[in-house]
Amino acid sequence: MMDIKQQSMTAFKWEIVGKILNPLIFLASTVFLSRILEPEHFGQLAIIQVVTLILISLLDFGFGVVLIQKRDIDESHFSSVFWLCLVSSFVVSLLLFIFSGNISLLLFNNLELEPFLKAIPICIIISVYINNQIFRLKKEMNFSVINISLVLSAFLSGCLAVLLAFKGFKTWSLVSQLILNYVFQSIILFIGTKWRIKLIFSTKAIRHLWGMGRMMFLGNGLDIIYFHLDSIIIGKIFPPKTLGYYNRSKLLDSMVVNFTSGTLSFLLPAFSLLQDSKEKLKNAFIYVLHALSAMVFLIIGILYICAKDVIIIIFGYKWINSIDFFKILILGSYAYPISTLLVHFIISTGKSKMFIVNEIIKKFLLTIAFVIGFQYGIAGYLYSFIVLAFFGTSLNAYYAGKSIDISLFGFYKHVYKYFLIAVFLVCAFKLIDNYLILNEWSHLILVGFFYSIFYIALMHIFKLYGFTIIKTEIINLIKKGRYDR
Repeated sequence: MMDIKQQSMTAFKWEIVGKILNPLIFLASTVFLSRILEPEHFGQLAIIQVVTLILISLLDFGFGVVLIQKRDIDESHFSSVFWLCLVSSFVVSLLLFIFSGNISLLLFNNLELEPFLKAIPICIIISVYINNQIFRLKKEMNFSVINISLVLSAFLSGCLAVLLAFKGFKTWSLVSQLILNYVFQSIILFIGTKWRIKLIFSTKAIRHLWGMGRMMFLGNGLDIIYFHLDSIIIGKIFPPKTLGYYNRSKLLDSMVVNFTSGTLSFLLPAFSLLQDSKEKLKNAFIYVLHALSAMVFLIIGILYICAKDVIIIIFGYKWINSIDFFKILILGSYAYPISTLLVHFIISTGKSKMFIVNEIIKKFLLTIAFVIGFQYGIAGYLYSFIVLAFFGTSLNAYYAGKSIDISLFGFYKHVYKYFLIAVFLVCAFKLIDNYLILNEWSHLILVGFFYSIFYIALMHIFKLYGFTIIKTEIINLIKKGRYDR
């Protein structure tokens, strides 16, 4: 039987594979779709995605995290959650189908969205089965099946969406991609796992989970609503074309965030197993914090300098209005992955009340950002969001640090050098940029390569722990590769 470190590393490797392949496949389909379809089509898709993701997240009732974290979980808990969520999803789907016209008109001033909203219930109902399977696999730290299902479903749904776009289905091609992604993932999970639906429901099991789950439900519900509130506001105030530009820039930013923070999903069960040893928990936290910081500031530095190249290469010249949005968004991208680490840490140590208090304070600050920021347009909101991201990360660091005796100052002591190196290199490369005459591909490759070289070199010069971690892991992978041969 593998020990915790081996399980964590195996999970991490599969998460890395999934977080690389899945976005690449999605990007490939996006390259075609962005050139066939218009920005307003993606603006309509953004609204459909927002409604879908919010409803799916709320219908989880906060049980997912509890099922993964708590040790005394058996089949009655998983099956009871499945049936409760399934019945709830049918009720919500029926209401959505009936009132789709009112919702599209009231929230988004756009009656054209009604037929698309009527299709959402397919995703909502199927997601109940997908989520239940994923909770089981994550608890077992079996991330191979999860990532295989994500990659294959993204590939199949992407291919069919491109075909539909060529046939002139416009927004329906994008909505179909969303629906088919859920359909294919559910089929792959059904084939790849042994669990089958069981007629088991226990009110006692639900009450057992709800004790902690209600705090997660409230916290996660607030989080998902506020995360998508900007798209709802933009969809209400601005035409779909503007939301399309914003959505594409946010999509790229989210892919960066999902790659960096998504690779941390294996930490929840891993941290939970270490919660009885404070010293081991602290060492594991510091180790991951340095590795994550080194990776995050490397990626966002390159993307900020090469924002124009990335937008034009992926989406084409008609999406050039997305560049400014993307550059501002990428400035705040450091916060979400690091906050994800901190939140995983808070949850895994069983501090559910601490988690919800933290989330309520952050949402209060975010409300201020919405009220003040949107008075100065979308850019004004994004700049206010960057300021908020710093305060939100600090708040997470404060609460997480209380569990392992790391002060807020001590937290930033582990992070600030990576930030300063990134700022220095971004400023230096922006000055050099004025003298470079290169096409988008050449600029992206050249700047990305040299930024990476100088970033790694400076980490080595300043003897940063993140450099030691990266070097050690690369050496271990090389040794393992030789040993396997």
